[in-house]
Amino acid sequence: MSTPFRSNLQVRVATTLVGLPLLLLVLWLGGHWITGVAAAASVAGCAEMLLLQRNAGWRPLIIQGALWGGFTTGLAAIDGNTIVIAMMTGAVAVGIVAVVTRRSIEAIGDWTLTTAGVAYVSLPLALLVLLRLGPNGFEWVILALLATFATDTAAYFTGRLLGRHKMAPSVSPGKTWEGAVGGLLGAVIATVCLVDLLDAVSMHVALASTLGAMIGVASQIGDLAESKLKRMANTKDSGRLIPGHGGLLDRLDSLIPVLPLVYYASLNWPSS
Repeated sequence: MSTPFRSNLQVRVATTLVGLPLLLLVLWLGGHWITGVAAAASVAGCAEMLLLQRNAGWRPLIIQGALWGGFTTGLAAIDGNTIVIAMMTGAVAVGIVAVVTRRSIEAIGDWTLTTAGVAYVSLPLALLVLLRLGPNGFEWVILALLATFATDTAAYFTGRLLGRHKMAPSVSPGKTWEGAVGGLLGAVIATVCLVDLLDAVSMHVALASTLGAMIGVASQIGDLAESKLKRMANTKDSGRLIPGHGGLLDRLDSLIPVLPLVYYASLNWPSS
């Protein structure tokens, strides 16, 4: 094992050992804690997303978009309707700034890209707040996090051991179809087991398997989507916020599509 690799691995492990207990504590506390942390994560995540867009050759409004994202996520604690109000208010405000500062037809494109980037990051984090503050919220959030983690882990190890057929070599050369299938199975198994362990999250095994499969697909789509944007921006990581791990988006990419899925499952799927 080379010295740089060993050093980076040590940093990654140390960061995880410190960060994971803190994250679990915030999730357990809920209330203003989860709202504040999610809003801060939204600011950082939106900034990284918009910086990736800029590095890819576009011109999003980075500062305004990051603040807009934090505003949208933070207001989720009031109720779900405020998310829509925050998005609409921010869209108007950023649109005005784009027109005034850019003074050209390109302002429409700048506004569109900023809106898309902010919505992609901030709305799932807003739903994370709503999920945590809802009935049995802690258990549902744990389900979303651990099932996503199981997907990533199973896909990685299955791909390393059995991977032969590249899935999207132009986007992420290391990903294989075998790894994708392993990730899907990992998500299904993890979700069924978690539903059995978490008494507050109760559903029939068939529904749990279906939700797990949906999580497995959504998680890998989120991973590929960020990989595509990073390749367009010609960068390895979305940022340097988390030592040894890169940017916040590098840790949220798989979770972003999963959060809306789990949130609506918590509202609409019948219990066993």
